[in-house]
Amino acid sequence: MIFIVGDTFEEIGGSHYLMIEHGLQKGKPPRLDLEKETALQEFLLEAARAGMLVSAHDMSEGGLAVAVAESCLGPKKTLGARVEHLDLMPSISREDALYFGESQSRVVISVRPQKKEEIIRIAQNHRVPIYQAGKVGGEELAIGDRIKMEVKEISVIYQNAIPRRMLSS
Repeated sequence: MIFIVGDTFEEIGGSHYLMIEHGLQKGKPPRLDLEKETALQEFLLEAARAGMLVSAHDMSEGGLAVAVAESCLGPKKTLGARVEHLDLMPSISREDALYFGESQSRVVISVRPQKKEEIIRIAQNHRVPIYQAGKVGGEELAIGDRIKMEVKEISVIYQNAIPRRMLSS
């Protein structure tokens, strides 16, 4: 199961998305609340020590879409993911901010289905928002109704990113 941990705000200023998609390097960067960050880190430490996390990925560069895409790639095996419960994210009206916003103190995690109640309990104990967002599996990455891509294609793009960049310099 895939969960989004932490709050998402409509913050795209200074984001990778704004620079890549619109060629803009401006705007206020996402705000950092040290109390929220501490709570998130304590949650992650407790969940990791309990052996609950199958994966965890920050959403600092590229937001949710990039974090989930990178989480699909592994050194030995690739797995798809379906993120479909984005309507559970409160007060986000901008789709680009939902997919690519870089709000601080957020991670996307995956846990085994039998750990669902326990991971939610740990998050609540740390007063960290947690949203069930989807599930792992298949050969495709699907986020909402906007992003659909074969994981093999994502892997090729990822593997060739540095060589492609070096050639364009």
